[in-house]
Amino acid sequence: MTQPRATPRLPFDLRMDATLVSIVKDTHCSSWMHRAELFRRTSGVHKTAKQLRERFTEHINPDRNYDAFDEDESAQLVRLFRKFGPMWSHLASLLRGRTAGRVKNEMMKQISRTGACFTFATASLSRQLHFRDCEIRDPRSEIRDPGSENMKFCR
Repeated sequence: MTQPRATPRLPFDLRMDATLVSIVKDTHCSSWMHRAELFRRTSGVHKTAKQLRERFTEHINPDRNYDAFDEDESAQLVRLFRKFGPMWSHLASLLRGRTAGRVKNEMMKQISRTGACFTFATASLSRQLHFRDCEIRDPRSEIRDPGSENMKFCR
């Protein structure tokens, strides 16, 4: 028995992106499996439901903002991070049009640019309290004992 020949992997192009956006807008079904079947029929290219969902939600969703963060948004992100900690999906929901991945990347860029570290309360506390006690601080502002039981350092 011969195995069916696999189709070559094709990167997404503008035509596929336009097809995907029209399928998502035109279908009332929220099933990505159903959308993947429609995509295969329409474009003739096989992509899995997971590939289509990821492509749409992270790269071409018209409701998302894919521009670079401006200074105001970066400052707002830092304030929200101090309040909620690394809860990326929650932070993304508070910043209109941003994905969790882009919010996380921007925050890590801010931390590496400023050299700041964030600290947390003891691990025995509940998860919500653990993230609420998160703060960003300049590592040069005060020296803490790295062996201290109630502190975790990012670096």
